[in-house]
Amino acid sequence: MTNNKPAYENPTTSPQQSEHWSHLPHDGNINDRIIHNLDELKQMFCSDVLRISKEDDTNETTNQIKLQNESLLEKNKSNVMEERITLAVWSTLLGYMEAISTDKRSDKRYDLYPIPYDAMIRLVQNEFLLPLTQQQQQQQQTQNSTTHRATAKEVSNYIFTNIPSKSNVRDEKHANSLYIVLRGRAISKSIDCFGAALSTVIGLRYLGYHSSTLTLSEDHAYESHSIEGEDGGGGEDEEEEEEEERKKGMATCEVAVPGNTISSRAKRGRSIYKTFSNDKGNEKNKRKITSTLSSRLTPGTSWLYMNRHPVYCHSIPKIIAACLANVNCLIDENFQLLLDNNNDGSIVDTDNNCISHPNNENTKQHYCLYSGPLYDVKRDLLWILYDEGHLSDFPFALCELGDCEEHRTSSRGESWSRLDRSSPSPSLLPTANSAILTIEALYDKAIQVSRTQYNDGQVYPYCYAGHYHKDAGLLTNKGTSSSSKDEQNNVMIDIENENEYRLSLSVQFYAEASRVASGYIYEWGDSLQLTKVMAKLADYILDEIMTASPQPATATHSKSNNRRVARTWHDKNNAISTGTWVAAFYDSLLYWEEKTGCQFLPFLNVGDARSLGKMFSYFSVDVRRDIVNKLTSLPMAETTPVNSMQSTVETSSSSTTATTQSTSSSSTTQSTSSPSSLQFFTSPRSKRMGPNGMILNALRKEKVSIGDMELAIIVESCDGGRRSRRARTRS
Repeated sequence: MTNNKPAYENPTTSPQQSEHWSHLPHDGNINDRIIHNLDELKQMFCSDVLRISKEDDTNETTNQIKLQNESLLEKNKSNVMEERITLAVWSTLLGYMEAISTDKRSDKRYDLYPIPYDAMIRLVQNEFLLPLTQQQQQQQQTQNSTTHRATAKEVSNYIFTNIPSKSNVRDEKHANSLYIVLRGRAISKSIDCFGAALSTVIGLRYLGYHSSTLTLSEDHAYESHSIEGEDGGGGEDEEEEEEEERKKGMATCEVAVPGNTISSRAKRGRSIYKTFSNDKGNEKNKRKITSTLSSRLTPGTSWLYMNRHPVYCHSIPKIIAACLANVNCLIDENFQLLLDNNNDGSIVDTDNNCISHPNNENTKQHYCLYSGPLYDVKRDLLWILYDEGHLSDFPFALCELGDCEEHRTSSRGESWSRLDRSSPSPSLLPTANSAILTIEALYDKAIQVSRTQYNDGQVYPYCYAGHYHKDAGLLTNKGTSSSSKDEQNNVMIDIENENEYRLSLSVQFYAEASRVASGYIYEWGDSLQLTKVMAKLADYILDEIMTASPQPATATHSKSNNRRVARTWHDKNNAISTGTWVAAFYDSLLYWEEKTGCQFLPFLNVGDARSLGKMFSYFSVDVRRDIVNKLTSLPMAETTPVNSMQSTVETSSSSTTATTQSTSSSSTTQSTSSPSSLQFFTSPRSKRMGPNGMILNALRKEKVSIGDMELAIIVESCDGGRRSRRARTRS
């Protein structure tokens, strides 16, 4: 993810000119159903997906969708699609739309409409469901009985046989649907983890294994099914499941193992618990893990398996919600509009204004380019599922809906909402009793769901909320300066800086994300992506919160001038609050390392620009000392139970006018914009950031200097005596 401004493309070239269209099974029937616009797509979606919903009562908002094309509805009534292929068709349709609108080459990107709906059905039936059925029949002829697990293995193997073989598909973009299984070879794409698990579940459900469930963590996808039920469960194979899963009546199946080697095929279909068995695989993969950790890493301590609290997508509408949430609208995160680009109005900014050409060849403006129409589809279909209750226990889908509204804001996203006070987990927002934008409410709801239903085991909801408040806080420092008069207090308020406190709130959410991460057992293979997320959050804190944007280097400015400049805080309380939450972010990471017994986060190294010492050097000494005073106001907590970071928060009830000074500037600015409920982190958990530790002592000094000694992990002596030694160990 880059810091480039977002831009949205609305291509006008008909998809009928694309290779995707020409490779679909059209039969020339004039009665073939064609979807011509977003309204018709929503109508078809309601007709197909909502009719199989188990919800008896429909939401009033959904009922208000008017069917403007009556003939389209009548055709759909006369040819009702079987429930078991609905999932396959909509996964394929969404994948097709993503493929034709997000290609890297501009001449390969097309308008979404018209969509050949019946051709999609024929594609699914002829090229996936029929061959799958034939393979299943052959398997049944050679075996007396077929277990669920064996069938899952066969379906998964069939899927990987039909796509280009790649050993690592983690960074594969737009590879998350059944459409990739059907057309992946034509566009040189393999399938990602989510797409493989989804396609396997689609195949199993079509073959009659109705309990087959798409199971999701934050970075992995697999299949679950009932141990006993209509499909006969998995027989003796289910004995490998742990007692916890037996209590749930669920068995698990690894199906998203990339590659077509003998080893890869053998791993498919087995329980997720086999992943943690002590075999030679750990040695071959050179996992940086001690034997002690190896024995401790289980689905109950693993991030990839979300602490044994994954999201179960039992129903077809919820699986389709997962399909929509995984739609990737990104085209190019470093798009540059050049003089010779022909922007005919198809590329617009967030306000739907056409992006103009640069003034000259030397002007370089980079954008993060997205498909605008694809975002609109994703947003509107997720709202339909939201209104039917299918997102109520799905944090990732709620976050993605919020993200859609941030990018392509609808009138609904701009409406005001009040926080759900019925949740047993209190909101982190300081505006608990006031109205907030619906976008913000979606992120807050995702956090509450994660806390109450998934044992507070999800990192991403906090990240989404943090990004949202970071961007909102930064917006206050852009544009023309303006002010207004607070009549009650008879003072002038700088409107540009009235939301500066949201930068503190942003870091608070990032700190909550690092707290959740620290609750997992670290193991290189399991936590690799999680550590990357933490490093990216540190990037955001450094580049967008702790520092102000420097003047970009040009022909007349050398690169040496393109240096970070410490942010000038307009309210000292905002700076202090932000500093305590920066400390909280690092405190959880230090605690995570201490719990693991080794230092595994490279950006904590002394020489890194994101290291603790360099990060705090952007605060003036008086602010740093106030931060340390806050951090030592309560005794260090030995352990922190779920949601307990909120119990270590001190709230400021006063709004102050403060003067702060940047470390790189002698200028001062005054403001009265601090909110009445500004929060401060007060109780570190890590030994290294303890109240009498070397780190906090270093922060009190005029010049911050935190070296290897301060960051060394304290290891107790073997004899259990008072003496301890400091050891610098690396994974």
